[in-house]
Amino acid sequence: QAKILDLLTGHTLYNDTSVVLRELVQNSLDAIRLQWEEESDHVTKGEVNVTWNSRDRVLTIEDNGTGMTQQIVDKHFLKVGSSFYQDDEFRKQHPNFSAISRFGIGVLSTFMISDEIEVTTCHPDDEQARTLTLRSLHGKYLIRLVDKDSTELSPRIFPHGTCVKLVVRSSAELKDLVSVLQRWIVFPRCRVSVSIDGAGPVFGRFHRTQGRTQAGTH
Repeated sequence: QAKILDLLTGHTLYNDTSVVLRELVQNSLDAIRLQWEEESDHVTKGEVNVTWNSRDRVLTIEDNGTGMTQQIVDKHFLKVGSSFYQDDEFRKQHPNFSAISRFGIGVLSTFMISDEIEVTTCHPDDEQARTLTLRSLHGKYLIRLVDKDSTELSPRIFPHGTCVKLVVRSSAELKDLVSVLQRWIVFPRCRVSVSIDGAGPVFGRFHRTQGRTQAGTH
């Protein structure tokens, strides 16, 4: 595992920093799809919100998917190649669920472009939300519990969801986010918004057309 992580941060396996967006957004899309599957009333309108602040170089990805329990964090979150969706117990409970994100690197890919990573996640089964500050790609992190009624918890991830915030290194290039997302995302019925430097969000809707999934921006 340590060698694989070193390869990741050395850009040997992935030399395109846009892959970080792919990994994080695909994780969000999987969490939203799982939330839909677990809802009998289908009330959640899946949303992924990507925000880029070029002055402070802060990239934020928020979703209203299932969120993560502490058990998920401990068993899968920071283990390369370990996917919650491939867990035997999960597969028993969700035999027909097929995850988009299959690479098993998830948030670890963010170390390609950042040394400061914060993850806040809220799950209905836990009494409190939690904020993880990642200090090392080798599995070390600080965790802080957050009351679900706290004003510091984004309404976008309550009552369930996850927010990943990272400070992008000055040496890393993030090109046109909208084009990058349109290149990587293949997913129907979900809205993805992109906001750059406080400008109004651009929305991408993903729908199936003539047997293939296409993205349109408006």
